[in-house]
Amino acid sequence: MSKLAMINFDFFELKNTHFDEVAEKVKKLYEKDPLNFLFIGPSGFYVKQVADRVAKKLNKTINRDGFRVINQYITEIFKVYNPTSIIIDRDFLKIYIEKEIEDLIEREKNDVEFSKYVNVLSKSTKSTEYILDIFEKKWEINKIEDKKALTYSNVYLNLENMETNTNFYKLYKKLEESLENILNKKFNDEINIGQNYDSISIYKWFYTNFKDKLGKNIVISGFFDISPVTSKVLEKLVDSFENSHIYAWEMLKDRSFESLKGFYKFMDDKIKVSKRKQILLKDVFKEKNISIYRTSDIVLEVEKISKDIKKKILVGIQPEEIGVVVSDAMTAKMFSDYFDEINVPHRFKDDNPLSQSRIVSILLQPLKTVVRGYEIEDMLAMIESGYCGKININIDEFEKYLKKLNLFYSSKSSLKKRKDEWNSAFEDEINKLKYSIKNTEESERVKRELETLNELLRVSEDLFKLLKEIEESSKNFNVSTYREFLKKWEEEEILEIKTLKKYENFEVINSEIIALKEFSKMLIKTERTLEKIIGDKKINISKFYRIINDLCEIEKFRSSEKYSNTIEIMNLSDSRFVNKKYKYFIDFTENNYPKVSINPFLTSMNIANESLKISEKMHRRSLFISMIFSENIIFSTPISTLDGEPILSSPYEKEFFKYFDIKEVKMYGEKKEVIPKDADEIFSELEKDMYYILQNKDFNLTKEVKNLKENIKNNKWKINEKTKIGTISHNKVSTYVDCPFRYYLSYIAKIRGDKDFNIFSEGLIKHAAMKTLFGEYPYYDHMDNLYLNREKLINELSNIIEEIWKEMITEGLEKYSAIKEVEIEKISEELYESIGEILKDYINMGKKLKLNYSDVLKTEYFEETNIKIGKYKLKAEARIDRIDKTNGNYIYLMDQFEDNLKPEAYSIIDYKNKASFQSEQLFLYYKVLENSKEFDLKNKDVYLKFQPLDGSGKMGDKFIKIQKDMFIIKKKGNSKQFLALDLKEYENWFEKILSNIEESNFDPISIKDREIKRFLEETSEKYGNRKTGEKYYECEYCQYLKLCSMLEYLKNFKVKKGWKK
Repeated sequence: MSKLAMINFDFFELKNTHFDEVAEKVKKLYEKDPLNFLFIGPSGFYVKQVADRVAKKLNKTINRDGFRVINQYITEIFKVYNPTSIIIDRDFLKIYIEKEIEDLIEREKNDVEFSKYVNVLSKSTKSTEYILDIFEKKWEINKIEDKKALTYSNVYLNLENMETNTNFYKLYKKLEESLENILNKKFNDEINIGQNYDSISIYKWFYTNFKDKLGKNIVISGFFDISPVTSKVLEKLVDSFENSHIYAWEMLKDRSFESLKGFYKFMDDKIKVSKRKQILLKDVFKEKNISIYRTSDIVLEVEKISKDIKKKILVGIQPEEIGVVVSDAMTAKMFSDYFDEINVPHRFKDDNPLSQSRIVSILLQPLKTVVRGYEIEDMLAMIESGYCGKININIDEFEKYLKKLNLFYSSKSSLKKRKDEWNSAFEDEINKLKYSIKNTEESERVKRELETLNELLRVSEDLFKLLKEIEESSKNFNVSTYREFLKKWEEEEILEIKTLKKYENFEVINSEIIALKEFSKMLIKTERTLEKIIGDKKINISKFYRIINDLCEIEKFRSSEKYSNTIEIMNLSDSRFVNKKYKYFIDFTENNYPKVSINPFLTSMNIANESLKISEKMHRRSLFISMIFSENIIFSTPISTLDGEPILSSPYEKEFFKYFDIKEVKMYGEKKEVIPKDADEIFSELEKDMYYILQNKDFNLTKEVKNLKENIKNNKWKINEKTKIGTISHNKVSTYVDCPFRYYLSYIAKIRGDKDFNIFSEGLIKHAAMKTLFGEYPYYDHMDNLYLNREKLINELSNIIEEIWKEMITEGLEKYSAIKEVEIEKISEELYESIGEILKDYINMGKKLKLNYSDVLKTEYFEETNIKIGKYKLKAEARIDRIDKTNGNYIYLMDQFEDNLKPEAYSIIDYKNKASFQSEQLFLYYKVLENSKEFDLKNKDVYLKFQPLDGSGKMGDKFIKIQKDMFIIKKKGNSKQFLALDLKEYENWFEKILSNIEESNFDPISIKDREIKRFLEETSEKYGNRKTGEKYYECEYCQYLKLCSMLEYLKNFKVKKGWKK
């Protein structure tokens, strides 16, 4: 330092009045000559605290240019003296390192070991940050000429001793060489630039070349440690002012403040500084109120501390006077959520990486999808993020279909291959559904499946179109291509960014808007930097994505801009100079205090141990500084995990008890205590309402909760307006009888449910096989002759089934030949037995009165027509397996069938997988054919017959005969007698269902017994006809079981698992 410079050196104690004391001294110097005054501090926060207090003490606006951070001030001086130079900032270095690492993989491929090492680094999103941390320090060491300056910092001395025979050191040398080239590169040919400058080069220019005087008074304050180049700059600054005032922190007698010795040494080398006695820890904190709160676990810790804070606010402590210091983002989020619940205003002080922003992840998703080889999870993420517009299917269902079609568990692929796979699978499935819709009685469900698959196809086509645009752009991808895509997607409203602004008052949305702004800045900055490095050359899309993605791990955004009178949730580093009346240090355990972090690249070097020690000292120093800037200090420590595993307190605790007067408070609680027993411990609206409910104090409840409680007790399942019935079918009728609420969910709300219907079941294969076989052999005589040749018929059945199998089965184990052969043989045998039962025991009235079919008129016949049921005229549809002509007819008269064989009648047959059936199905089919133009069965005798296809037994006597205006059915039990009932019984039963649907009565069977039973079950109870063994589709088989299970909080609502009527 120049001997002409007047240097004043003073010490300041570490206490929470530090900024006021410094400001008081600075104010006097500033007032003398504001335009020839400069205050230099180590950080923006420190400088702002001093400047704000000076302005407050002067009660007027001050010259803010006179209060600067050291690097900012030196850079601005450099710009004045070197206006045409280009400055390479830290952001440039991040991008430069990203790109250089990518280039080194290819450039150093002959050095296999090193190339592999660099390739591993390129895959880490954090590696750039770690490399940059070491690179900047090593670069500074190599640029400094005065090696004595290294002795002022243990961090730099430690790095100076770094091993040179490692891959990392090799990488550093490669980066150093490349950066030297960049500093000598011309970024703009129109300007004659001799050299570009990074921050270290700017510092070096200042202390080497700057000769002018800068003013009268300079104050330098706030430095705990100084880097080598900072020491040279400070020395030059002192020489550039007439009077220099250097304020240093008093030495605290603790290892964490040893870095101050470096600053003292720097001053001793220039001027002799009088030493002062070291201050003891116990003296620093003797006036502080220090407590330690012990809680049962981390969840109760959040609850107890939050309530403690709420109590303080209620007695007059302002939220801005309280700070909560947390060790990780998860704990911060837990406090934020609970503060929301108990209405405590708060904000996050610390910054989050851009990678944690939802909107940033969405914006990067297309590039990520292309670069990672069109992985399924990435494509689903694009769909969910809105790149295919609004979709009429949730993403879970999309995933379910991909799994069903064997598309989900697929490795990386080209775009063309992925598109061909998806389109082929979707189109095949659509074609199969179109085929099966003609062969299944569940037509409504299959139609919905078709709608879903067509939507899947539409969505996938939009997705592949967008991805193709990106893939094609990769041929000429440059630094601005991605931003052009973002602009295009926003203009086309693929990205509905504008929608965010409608909800910016919501904190979560506002946080995303902040992240979006920071991402935009980072993107533009990255473009400009890459333009400097590669000019207008193309850049590999994968390399570009990795650069942007890794920068999103480094670049930060502030999740909240809410500052006014709020509690601050902050990390330890940010909390250091923040003065609070109360500070809570959360999770004061061995895992977090100390929370030693070390650059992973140092762990494999000979300096790792020393680096760990330095890290611990810095963390400890941050803790003490944060404690100093608080009047009341509260440490909280959970004693166990949620699983009951013990948690050890911080090793600092024992030491603190030795030095400080600490009050210990036990805040244990019961984990089972969902609602506090003590009303004074209730602060959230939710807990309050639950407390009053349990206490039966309804008068204290909010209106909304009162209504909810009333609905729980008196839940109604009737919609206030009428329901349009629409086209009726057997499935709809059967569903309503099973459970009216299931009818509502399926046909009114159109909720898909969880049940995975396998429409390509064994039953469909059998139906299709019977259709083909009886289509070829419609006449009884032909089929009877074929049946006599067992081998021939089974062989023919096998061939038919194999062809059907090829059409229907493309997934699951059944597609494998070994299983297919076994299944085809089994089905063929069962159908052979069923055909025999049809031929031998078609209609059997007893007393040797038997009928058979003469020929098959229709198979898989679909009819849709208008019918009249009581007061209702409506459209009905029927999908009938088979319509036969019989070889005769017996008339029922006087309680018995006459033995006089009459001319032919009609028979309606429905195939079943097993012997169980629902009789109303065939009654509906009859009503449809009764009004059919092709058949017109009015006043014609018709037999209704179910035929199981599993060879389960004779069904000849299980028929129903329609004769004029009555139907004939066997009596219950083992009776061989029949009885005749009026067809009006069916119409009345049917009309009751239609009326209930129209009147919107949808009571679940979970809350009350069925009002309407199966038709023949009701007539059996009234008239004694045979019970058919008809079953109900109970809760345990229902696709809405999970949904209804969540409704069991309602009074008397209980799903009937395993329940049988």
